[in-house]
Amino acid sequence: MKLLITGMLFILLTNIAFGQENETEKHPIDIKVEECIANESNQTTIGMINCIQTAMEEWDAELNKYYKRLMNTLNTDEQEKLRDAQRQWLVFRDKEFEFIGMRYGKMEGTMFNIIEADSRSNIVRQRALELKSYYDILIFE
Repeated sequence: MKLLITGMLFILLTNIAFGQENETEKHPIDIKVEECIANESNQTTIGMINCIQTAMEEWDAELNKYYKRLMNTLNTDEQEKLRDAQRQWLVFRDKEFEFIGMRYGKMEGTMFNIIEADSRSNIVRQRALELKSYYDILIFE
C-alpha cells in the first residue's frame, strides 16, 4: 500500500512539474497542492483527491479572475472574441471531463480516481494560465 501511495505521489508531482516547463517559478496553487499531497494525513485516495479538488477550485477562481481582468481591458471586438472562445472552452472542458470520467471510471483500482481528479484539474489549470498569460502580455504593452 505504501508503495502504491508513493507511486501516486510521484505521478501527481511529476504532472504538476511537467505543466510548468515554461515557468521559472512554481505557481502558489501548485506549491499548495504539492504540500497538501505530501502531508502524511493526505496520503490516501480520499486525501489526495481532496487536495486536487481544492486546487481545481482555486484554479477555477484564478481562471475567472483573469477572464474578468481581460474583459475589463479589451476593446468591444476583443471582448466578443474572448467571450466566444471562453464559451467554446467550457464546451470543450465539459466534453473532456465526460471523456475522462468514462475512461478512468472503467479502470480498476483507486489510483485511477486520483488520476481522474488530477486530469480534470490540469485542464482548468491550463486555461487559467493561458488567460493569465494573455493578460500579462496585454498590460505589458
